[in-house]
Amino acid sequence: MGEGLGQRQLAAIVFTDIAGFSAKASADEERVLHRVREDLDLLTGLAVTYHGKVVKTTGDGLLISFASAVDAVSFAIKGQRRITARNESLPPGDRLDHRMGIHLGDIFISESDAMGDGVNIAARLQAEAEPGGICISQTVYDVVKNKLAIRAVSIGPRELKNIRDAIYAYRIVVDAENSLARSPASRGVSLRRKRAGAWYRGVTAVLLLMALAVTLKTVRKHRTAERVKPAPSSSTALTPAPLLASAPAPASPPTAGAAALDEGRLARRGWIHRQMIRHGKDNPLAVMLSKRIEEGPGRKEIMVWMDGDVLTLKSGSEVMRRRLEQLPPRVLAALAAALARESRAGGKPASATP
Repeated sequence: MGEGLGQRQLAAIVFTDIAGFSAKASADEERVLHRVREDLDLLTGLAVTYHGKVVKTTGDGLLISFASAVDAVSFAIKGQRRITARNESLPPGDRLDHRMGIHLGDIFISESDAMGDGVNIAARLQAEAEPGGICISQTVYDVVKNKLAIRAVSIGPRELKNIRDAIYAYRIVVDAENSLARSPASRGVSLRRKRAGAWYRGVTAVLLLMALAVTLKTVRKHRTAERVKPAPSSSTALTPAPLLASAPAPASPPTAGAAALDEGRLARRGWIHRQMIRHGKDNPLAVMLSKRIEEGPGRKEIMVWMDGDVLTLKSGSEVMRRRLEQLPPRVLAALAAALARESRAGGKPASATP
């Protein structure tokens, strides 16, 4: 151990800063610095409740060490929610958006500083986080994924400045609406959104039922007409029918049931497209698909992800790229079912019923 470096230990490091701090400070330095101090005091007090130690401040941010990655991530989520709740009560010019990066690694730590790759990686991951968001390394994710009810989106391997190896990283989805500290006004907005979603799902279900009823009625009508058609005369029966009609039969005008079905399909496709946006190549969705009759009984698993507006479907060595409207109905139904299960498992309601 080098002199002055401090004690070597394994720690979870949280590095925070404020997005766009320089621009905000140049507009009204004294007011912004006062707001920074309020937010940093909030985070400092919260860190203590999660057994963290503020090693030092960095002007507009903090360097905090935790003995546990679980405590570090729990602190970061609660801290972002508290700051979001505070921002809702402030005018737009006074709101500050913090970014947080977290890494678990071996560091040198003293009473007033912490050094080493573990600190540098946390600082670089903080820059990969969105304003108001949290970015964690693969090391941290592996520790907390089965211990905390978090939603994390893979952003793949990141080439970080002055870090030799690429670091695989995730962004945590911070759902501030679930915070117990949200304001009464935000609770009202959330309730209105839920009611609107329930209304939309109800209307969609009614339209689909109406379309199904009209379609069944049309099919029964055609079958009845076929049954009561008069038998051909003997002369007609002896005359061989032409193999091809001389002119194509006129197309039937679209029925109200067909129009309603088309609207239902468009609504389902729109819902699937919105849900699949978060599933890229590094975060594919597993879909269980019933095998066709000729393939034998059972189900097989396919992996699906978005690439622009095109879906990629992979089963073993087979890869297929299709637009959403080109998918067969059985694949589309299996994809919607998998997204619905994922939505229920994640604890966040879907924006519309597939």
